[in-house]
Amino acid sequence: MSKSKILDELNGVTKFRPGFDNLIDYCKTNRYPLVLVSAGLDFVIKHFLEELEALRTLQRTGDQATMVSDFKEMVVSLKREMLERDNWQGQSE
Repeated sequence: MSKSKILDELNGVTKFRPGFDNLIDYCKTNRYPLVLVSAGLDFVIKHFLEELEALRTLQRTGDQATMVSDFKEMVVSLKREMLERDNWQGQSE
């Protein structure tokens, strides 16, 4: 099945859990990295994330929302983001 066919089938029946946009806002406000782990359907996740205004706001302001394909990549990304966040918080004190 093609990617476009998969997306056509999922449009209209796929929704994020209530409050997911609030989680994005919370992460942005507190400078926590938002890391999404996928088991291979990255294009589906990205398609639906692009529809969220909260994610578009993150992208416009330069904050990061990261998608990774495996746990090793996630750990490296999360460590880097948390170190940057901790360094940023230390500068504001």
